[in-house]
Amino acid sequence: MSVLALGIFLKLNPGYLYRLKSYLPVEAYIPTSLEIILEESSTDYIDDYRVQMSKQTTLYPKANYCEAVMINKEDTSKVKLRPKGDWASHLKRPNWSFRIKQEKGNTFLHNNRKLSFHDPGERSFIFEYVFHLFLKNEGILALDYDFVLVNFNGGKYCYAIEDAVGKSYLTKNKLEGPIYKFDETALFNQVEKNRAVAHKTDVELYNEAPLLVRGTSLKVHPAHFLNRRKRHGIPIDSFNINQVAKYVAICDLFGAKHALRWHNLKMVKRNGLLEFIGSDANPIYDPILSVDLELPMIDTFFKSKYFVRIYKEYLIQYMDENYMSSFLNEERVKIKSRIKLLQEYYPSSDNNLAFLFANINAYQKVLCAK
Repeated sequence: MSVLALGIFLKLNPGYLYRLKSYLPVEAYIPTSLEIILEESSTDYIDDYRVQMSKQTTLYPKANYCEAVMINKEDTSKVKLRPKGDWASHLKRPNWSFRIKQEKGNTFLHNNRKLSFHDPGERSFIFEYVFHLFLKNEGILALDYDFVLVNFNGGKYCYAIEDAVGKSYLTKNKLEGPIYKFDETALFNQVEKNRAVAHKTDVELYNEAPLLVRGTSLKVHPAHFLNRRKRHGIPIDSFNINQVAKYVAICDLFGAKHALRWHNLKMVKRNGLLEFIGSDANPIYDPILSVDLELPMIDTFFKSKYFVRIYKEYLIQYMDENYMSSFLNEERVKIKSRIKLLQEYYPSSDNNLAFLFANINAYQKVLCAK
């Protein structure tokens, strides 16, 4: 086969090109290096909080912000810091999860005043990074998600760093806001209650959860349609149906049903219509379509034949090995260099993206059967 013929063959068969390129070496990603220093009073408070939460499954009530210092190269600045996460696993490591709030007037790290840091294992190592890359590739609102080295709590750790969704997130993405989400307090309080008490269903918790706003000092009005959803439903024409269909199909591709749970949904208006902000995916091998799960709020969209038609079109587009291989070829250096970094700090971590092709193969069988 001539070189020209080989080039044409590989262009027409990106799956082969992806496998070929996977053998090409890349240098490990060199991340930003930070140092976080807690003030003594902050250390005492957080130590007490970690002891208190060690007896729980969840991290409710949330911790307060404390005083700390962040050093980034030659730049030293004061920050506010608090432990973060929904589940107690976030605090059961020396490199426990935290959120920082940077001082106004400074140049913000990642162009966002509030940032979250967690062990990469909390979000499936490289998988969450690739999820956000793919969202951006498809024009879906996503988070800036990457990896940093942090001298913290007596050790040097590789952390995942991601945008916290608030006013700075709106500014950096040229959005007006506010950002809407549902109050998840009742859900996690229920987890901590006596198991003998009859629990409310997920749908009941969703229907009763108050709407919250972020990125604004205004409070959401009780008459907002998302607060009246139990009685009146959700007018899906208030949403960018094309964007929602894309997002749900991508979550299915990545096995990211976690991102579609009602308490993880974040919404913001763009061009006059609400869209979802991709976050908290926890990608896995999961060959079950979201349409079959009756997820609160998401199930409203599946009642629309118009939405289902668009969703299926995107599902077919994304459940194509060549489409995914082309994307991975384009982003190969970014992805593979970060895998090398993760494997240095987490030698036993699973960063094999074959789960995406396993999802594709499983979904193709489901789609053919429907």
